[in-house]
Amino acid sequence: MIIAFLMGLLVMSGISRISASPARTQAANIREKRVVSVMVEEDDSIWSIAKQYYTEECGSMKDYIAEIKKCNSISSDTIYAGYPLLVPVWASDAELPALEEGSL
Repeated sequence: MIIAFLMGLLVMSGISRISASPARTQAANIREKRVVSVMVEEDDSIWSIAKQYYTEECGSMKDYIAEIKKCNSISSDTIYAGYPLLVPVWASDAELPALEEGSL
């Protein structure tokens, strides 16, 4: 009787872990707006960086570039190598490490 009870507890705890796992997976796949810091390299432009990080959630490319400029308090298209640029991105928890490393 005690063994059956303990086996029941083990089965129940296994089921609860199995059912919690998809929820964690779904949460890790929810895309949210975030900001990453990108180091500007030689020959980079706002356009080239925006093109690299653009997703449909960003709206139009023109609006996305305007948002990048706003995040960095700049009004011109000129950026300089060696300086960080804050770039808004839409990403899930799972995608964020690759975005932060710049390896999409």
